[in-house]
Amino acid sequence: MEVARITAYYDLAVAPYWPQLLGAAHTDRTGRALLAADAGTGELLATLHPEITWSAPLLHVPCDADSDLRLDGRGLLLVPTFFWPKPLVLRDNAVPDRPLVLYYPIARDLAAYQAVWAAAGPTPDGALPALLGATRARALHAAATPASTTELARRTATSPATASHHAAVLRAAGLLTTERAGSAVRHRLTPLGRALLQGTG
Repeated sequence: MEVARITAYYDLAVAPYWPQLLGAAHTDRTGRALLAADAGTGELLATLHPEITWSAPLLHVPCDADSDLRLDGRGLLLVPTFFWPKPLVLRDNAVPDRPLVLYYPIARDLAAYQAVWAAAGPTPDGALPALLGATRARALHAAATPASTTELARRTATSPATASHHAAVLRAAGLLTTERAGSAVRHRLTPLGRALLQGTG
């Protein structure tokens, strides 16, 4: 019963916005990778979040209790988050020989959240629908999260037969791949499909 409720909540509150969330995370990660390449790791760490400060060799992250965690060569894994509003390092992430995980929010104010919600209309605007057609553009957006044909149909408000047809066209164009597991299939974007989708976001 609990799983059904979580699934229902996801379908209502998260799934319609998932392509926008992935796009926001990808944009943030790309920008930070370029910053690290251009200005170095120190600048990357110094600009993660206003509440995170970097003073070599110390990275200060606000938390409820004072604690020193030493990397000792394990590395630091940066994970962008959207629904958690504060930077977060969990003590149980401090597993020997594994990178320490630092979660940092990419949406820091109401305007950032509204930008994602507003971007999730049922019909994408701009060059992508002009290139692919509105329904096929919706199918490309919908496949940003791997989906079965039934899920694609639900996300694009079409029949399974129509969703399957559009998936076949996108697959022939090199924008989707389809994997079969028994009687089920899973559609997902190729790197080209994701690049096209993000380039028009």
